[in-house]
Amino acid sequence: KEALPAPAVICMHGTFSRTEGKYAVLDPEITQNPELRHGIENRLYAIDLSKRGYVTIATDVYAFGETLHGRTNPEAVADFHEKYPDWSLDGRRILDHQRALDVLGKLGLVKDGAFGAIGDSLGGRGVMFLTAFDERIKAAVSSTGISPNCSNVYRHCRTHSYQMPKLKRTLLADGRMPWDYHEMVALCAPRALLALEPFNDAYNPDVWPTFQSVYWA
Repeated sequence: KEALPAPAVICMHGTFSRTEGKYAVLDPEITQNPELRHGIENRLYAIDLSKRGYVTIATDVYAFGETLHGRTNPEAVADFHEKYPDWSLDGRRILDHQRALDVLGKLGLVKDGAFGAIGDSLGGRGVMFLTAFDERIKAAVSSTGISPNCSNVYRHCRTHSYQMPKLKRTLLADGRMPWDYHEMVALCAPRALLALEPFNDAYNPDVWPTFQSVYWA
C-alpha cells in the first residue's frame, strides 16, 4: 500500500485458455492441472508483475473464459454479430479493455498516465489493437501479436474471418486488403513497444512480412 499509486498493466491471456480465460494469467493452480498445463506455465504475468510493484488487471478476452446468462461463447459471439454486423471482435475487445482501464483509473491505485499492456498470442493481438487506439497505453509488450493481413489472406477468408467479418466482406468483394499491420505498429509510436515474434509460428509461416511490419512502421 505504501507504494501506491503505482504504474498499472493490463494483462491479456492467450488463445490457449478458451475456458480458463483471465485465470490463465492469474491463478497458479491452473499450472498444476496436467490437462491444462500445456502452453500455460510461465505465463502468469499478472502475478509476476504485481510482485514487482505494478497494479495489474486481467479480463476475459471476449469470446473466451466465463460468459453471462448461461450462454456458451459461440452463442454469445453469434448473437453479437447478429446485433452488430459491422463490428469486429477486435473492436469489441478494444472496448472491453478500455473499460478496464477506466475502472482502474477511478480506483486511485494507478499513477497518473502510467498504463501498460502485455499479452501473448490472442493477448498479443489485443495489446496491438489497444495500444494503437488508446494513447493511455505508454508501454506495451506483444508476444506473437503481429499477424500481417496480406500474408494471411486464407485466414480472413476462412477460419479467421469471425474476428473481422467486415474485412472478409471487403476482401471478397474486390480482392484488396484495406490495411495491414505496419500501419497499426506505426499508430503505437512514439510510445514504447516490445514486439516478440517467433520463427516457427504455424499461423504465420512466412515470418518475413511480420518483420517488415515492424521495419516499415
